Amino acid sequence: MDSNIDIAAPAITSDHSWFRVGDYVGWQRDGSLQLRPKFQRGSVWKPSDKSLLIDSLLKGFPIPLIILQDEYPEIGATPIRRVVDGQQRLRTLISYIDRSLLGDDIKDSDYFTYRPQGLHHTHPGHHFTDLSREQQMQIIETRISAVILNSRTSEPAVLEVYDRLNRTGTKLSAQELRWAKYRSDFSELCYRITRDNQTRWHDWGIIANQAIAQMGDVELTSELVLLILDGVQKTGKRELDEAYENRDLENDEEEFIIHVFNSIFESLSFIYDSSLSPDTIRPFRTKAWIYSLFSYRLYLMGIINKEGAVTAAGKSFDKRGLTDPDINPGWIEAALEAYKNARKSDASLARAVSGGASDRSSRQRRLDFLTSTLGR
Repeated sequence: MDSNIDIAAPAITSDHSWFRVGDYVGWQRDGSLQLRPKFQRGSVWKPSDKSLLIDSLLKGFPIPLIILQDEYPEIGATPIRRVVDGQQRLRTLISYIDRSLLGDDIKDSDYFTYRPQGLHHTHPGHHFTDLSREQQMQIIETRISAVILNSRTSEPAVLEVYDRLNRTGTKLSAQELRWAKYRSDFSELCYRITRDNQTRWHDWGIIANQAIAQMGDVELTSELVLLILDGVQKTGKRELDEAYENRDLENDEEEFIIHVFNSIFESLSFIYDSSLSPDTIRPFRTKAWIYSLFSYRLYLMGIINKEGAVTAAGKSFDKRGLTDPDINPGWIEAALEAYKNARKSDASLARAVSGGASDRSSRQRRLDFLTSTLGR
């Protein structure tokens, strides 16, 4: 019996090299480094992780290799070096040496200082400019091994490399994989809306920083966009995958979605921007409840009916025919009071209003709760 295993010819060809940290910084400066391709996650490293990397460079510890792919905009042009794996390391180094090179993409997590191992946590730490010239050059001249994928490596093969490398680290979220795999009008619109509302997710206490780094904010935005388009529905992995892969949008649809989304978020800011202590609206700072409050505002605007179905006005994508109800400062207090009473008196309703279930029946039950409690 032939025990040989038939292995197909390799689909990936690559070269091995090394580059100094200063090379990566220079490429970022001249725009030839694509630090975060579409499939890459956000910055997920903690300040302690970043400090440890700087400590490793200063003490000569080996650094894991970087995987790049050269892309040529045109024949003979300077290649664009796309970071397939190693974004967290390179972003840490670039932000430490010269944060301004990140441009408009600077995040709060890019502000960190280096604390040598064993230094008390109350010490403010060291900026790059605090280091001696010798220490600065130690970092800049550190060589990091690199694998450069051939420019003809197919996109599916590049994604397979990325997926395999990350299976041994922090597991990629369903939304990160979805974003990497599919490109459509729908996915681009959801990402754009998320960026436009980027600070709200954190400031409102709806999504934790770690979840935001793994595109949890984009996933929730996608669910809310589908709510505008399809009414109250279950939006699990399958539904979101299908929307990302197959949903095409016309210009009037995109303009309508953006208008409705921004209008509702402006109204919700009157609730979620509250900074009272103790936090009186804490029960509503969940993904389940922002979905429900969003659906209630859709109902008030005439886009969905009480049954959660899209109305004729909602299907027309004509924002001129929508109502724009005034904000009643007392409605959230009334909802909170009813919420507390419901938890005590109705077990099934309590499960629906207290839990984070995303099935259609639970979502509809929460909408029924709001419309019956608050009316129009």
